[in-house]
Amino acid sequence: VCSSDLKIHPSLLDTVFNTVINPTETYSVRTAAVSVLIRASYCDTQQDVTQSDRPTGSSMVDWILNKGFIPTMVRFLSEQSTPCSFYRRVMALYLNLCHAKPSAVVTTSLQVELNGSILKLLQPLYMYTTHKKETRSLLEDINARLLVHTSSNQNEDFIEDLMATVSLTVDSITVLISTDPQVCDFFVKSTSLVSLLLHWINGLCQATVENRSSQTSPMVFDAMLSCIKCLSLSVTVNPRATVDKCLLQSDWQRKLTWIPLESTSVSVLGLLDLLSLLVGPSIPIRVRVESAFLVANLCYATSTAGDPMWDESSDETNKESVSRLTSGLILLYRELISNASLLSHIHNTPSPSSSSTTSTPRRTSSEVVSACGQALCNLLTVSSRAASVAMEDGLVLLLVDRITNLSSQIHLQVAQNHTDGASADVQSVNSVLNLVELLSVLRHCFLRSATNQIATSFSSQGKGIVPELVQRLWIVAIHLPRIMTELLEFLATWVSSCEDAKRATVATSNGQKETIVHLLLQLIRKTGLRPVLYSRAMVVLQSLARCKEVVTVLAKTKFVHECFDILRKGLTDSKSFALLKTKMNSVLNLFINLSWSQTGQEAIMSVPNSLDTLLDVLESSYTPISMVTMTMLLLRNICFYRANKFHLLAKERALPRILACVSSLQQSSQLRAHAASALWALVYNHQAATAALRKPVVVSQLKQVLADTTKMQQTASTDIDSQVKQLSNRVSDSPSPRIVGESGSESKWFETLKESLSSTLALLEECS
Repeated sequence: VCSSDLKIHPSLLDTVFNTVINPTETYSVRTAAVSVLIRASYCDTQQDVTQSDRPTGSSMVDWILNKGFIPTMVRFLSEQSTPCSFYRRVMALYLNLCHAKPSAVVTTSLQVELNGSILKLLQPLYMYTTHKKETRSLLEDINARLLVHTSSNQNEDFIEDLMATVSLTVDSITVLISTDPQVCDFFVKSTSLVSLLLHWINGLCQATVENRSSQTSPMVFDAMLSCIKCLSLSVTVNPRATVDKCLLQSDWQRKLTWIPLESTSVSVLGLLDLLSLLVGPSIPIRVRVESAFLVANLCYATSTAGDPMWDESSDETNKESVSRLTSGLILLYRELISNASLLSHIHNTPSPSSSSTTSTPRRTSSEVVSACGQALCNLLTVSSRAASVAMEDGLVLLLVDRITNLSSQIHLQVAQNHTDGASADVQSVNSVLNLVELLSVLRHCFLRSATNQIATSFSSQGKGIVPELVQRLWIVAIHLPRIMTELLEFLATWVSSCEDAKRATVATSNGQKETIVHLLLQLIRKTGLRPVLYSRAMVVLQSLARCKEVVTVLAKTKFVHECFDILRKGLTDSKSFALLKTKMNSVLNLFINLSWSQTGQEAIMSVPNSLDTLLDVLESSYTPISMVTMTMLLLRNICFYRANKFHLLAKERALPRILACVSSLQQSSQLRAHAASALWALVYNHQAATAALRKPVVVSQLKQVLADTTKMQQTASTDIDSQVKQLSNRVSDSPSPRIVGESGSESKWFETLKESLSSTLALLEECS
């Protein structure tokens, strides 16, 4: 069959197929006949055979499909006392068909309602009691005595066939799910596939852990891998439905009534405990790696859905489960990045159940390490407890050490290439990518843990490990934009919510004069700097802008003056504005962060004609509404400090411009709210401002604006209610589309606008 030189007579293939579907034939002969079709379909996908070599159709796969093999499978799967070896061969052939013609198989399977019958193969008690007459459960039997790989065991053939059947069945479902969303909905939403997968993973995982002293059948690990891959894909394709079924532990325990849990020694673990076992050292490395993919997908799905399973408010048991899962992932990651032979072992391990079927591509070494790193990143994103474990288990120190060593190697490679005049080689590129991935994992260790930020900011000798690392890495990053981009991302995260980390950026030690802030300013001032690097460097400065020590450095280095120069140049003409728009946005965001403190405002007001420049931004025809809104927020903050009120009132165009923004009903509610807040801040405890606004015309204007705003808010609320009612009449499983204003942002700005106007009018009336 597998020889391209052999002409197969149609009558011979008809005889083989008729033997397969003949219920009066012995199962041993029918199994052998299916094996012939398996080899034919497999070779058909591997070799380029001409059409004349086939009896009908363009390929052997088409011939098998045209003969009606899939409708016949429904009868196969309903036969009583069918040997598992026959099921194994049938599912192997079906998997080959799925790989070769996925769309055709999906269509036919839906027509004959085969998917439900396929899922029946995964019901452990059905498979077990059909061939075994004992009363104990399948999972208990596997756990007790069937996992040991010995040729003398009479049950070995059965367990090998059973594990292969599970693996092939799940692999087929995986192909179907990835092919058609309708099939995915059937398996994930309408059936108990997730529950079945969790039970198989649960039983096989615990059985493997308890059988450490014995040699476990490779087929068991293959079945575990297939179930994990299928569950991971389900999370990716349909996250909400899959996660709901994963988390409802009592629900999937109750539905699997065919497993007598009360009579088995295998306990049903919670999801987090099960994941902890899967990534732990008792499980083979290839299963642990695939489990890391599952953890990464689950963490991402639950975080985007706002699931509380990772929150600190969880009970202590859940926290311990998260701790064990994090420790298991850290151990796996440590092994992968430290042991190249381990990666080689993963790739060279054969897959027993797929030896005669179309095999799936194996993951590369970089994909394996990246998967584990991504799992850690996603877990650290959703759990602050995981961040604490990362520090306790030495992950932060490990990453710092690896990054330091790798950056030294890259620095030597860059220097050598510069000397030789050569471009970067493959090894250099791979080293850069590895360093970026390590830095990304390290960044996530600080994402939800201020404790980790504090612990790495300073040491007993002065600088902490992170400032030392940043300054060492900067020497390399200044020549390699890819590393600099990730380093700036890391810095923005590290200083985001920790005062100690912010102060550490201006600290010096060992006679060094350049601090991290000085390095940032040098980068920003660099001629020809890429816009993305400029923006990210400014984001770091924006996070640092509320630190008094950093503001002092910005003032001494005249950086604030340079920022105002950028605004002035951008307002020169439309061409200049187009070139400097991104920089102007970054500058305004920096000024807003500076304006939250008195020290920062003093730095802004110390620049000559700073208020005139900001008013120019408000009045310029080039300025978009977003930039006008930011500028108005900045002016509002400036108005809160008494000394600045005199400077603002001294500008004749300041009050009219603010009043115009408040009164214009065409402007956004956010801009009007900022302008109204600026008026209130000016009037509060300031007689000169009160006198300027206490004119009858101005008071009447403000009252009319308040009345119009109230009317607009009521109209907007009525429109939203109408849209909600229309949507509620539609029957749909998908989430409702977002309604403008439904999130509450518009309502919030309307309330701020009304409150500021009311307070301003009250102050004016009180003074009069």
